Amino acid sequence: MLVTFEVRGKELIERFETGIEATYDVTQNNKYGLVASSSISAIEPNETEPTIAASAVVINRAKKEVWLSFITSGRQSFVNDLSHGPCIFKP
Repeated sequence: MLVTFEVRGKELIERFETGIEATYDVTQNNKYGLVASSSISAIEPNETEPTIAASAVVINRAKKEVWLSFITSGRQSFVNDLSHGPCIFKP
């Protein structure tokens, strides 16, 4: 799966090949790496139960790797996932 990330000020935009996008709040961005997170605690459109979840993105610049975590309350364990892969930087 190919995912791209773009930093826009204090936001990190995640784009999947399918066109789906997610936005994270950047908490740290320096020469060592980038840390960003996103959360929700609300009833989403067309839903009757609240979604309570958090996601984090960690990019290690020295090792050129990215880690993504997803935690969702009340969901099957496969939804609560940790992903890891190589990271290619563009100038």
